[in-house]
Amino acid sequence: MPPVFPLLVLLLIGAVAVMVNPHLVWKANSWRYRNPEHNEPSDMAYGAYQVSAAVMLVAVIALMASLPWQRDSPPRPPVEAQASPSPEYEPFEASRQDVTTTTTDAGRIRAYSVDEQTVTVYIRRGLCASAQVPPTAEEEEERVVISYAWCDPDRAEPTIAHTVELDEPLEDREVVDTDGEPLRACGPDEVRQSCPL
Repeated sequence: MPPVFPLLVLLLIGAVAVMVNPHLVWKANSWRYRNPEHNEPSDMAYGAYQVSAAVMLVAVIALMASLPWQRDSPPRPPVEAQASPSPEYEPFEASRQDVTTTTTDAGRIRAYSVDEQTVTVYIRRGLCASAQVPPTAEEEEERVVISYAWCDPDRAEPTIAHTVELDEPLEDREVVDTDGEPLRACGPDEVRQSCPL
């Protein structure tokens, strides 16, 4: 239970009491006057007391609702006590894997689009600490082989687009992955709308 809870309960009770009987405010303060019966507030003042009590009631309820109520939350360790990497720590060296049209842990080439001699490859890849290597294109007479390598992923990442510049226009050559499987061709609008990325 938060330590401020008893104070909030008292404020809550007081607000309800003033809303039910606004004369309590005058009874609590009338002792300050020599002739209390000549200084009693008007009905309008009593109404203002009730409105103020209603506002206080709403504010206290909102504050109570925002308080953390977890009873058994474990204490956080001091900053000095938190574990730090050991001196023997070695940086992670990721193994490179070819990303193909087949879904693997390394990712998947989803589609491509062409604009003259530029091929845009849409890849859903894995994510890890090492730097990314952009895809490359090996141009052959009848096909273009897209090669993309990525490391062992920690988690999946949304589809990204990479561009590859060709030496010659693609024309009617087939675009394949390193396994020889054809990549799905999508125009820029199709990639955003119907191409399954």
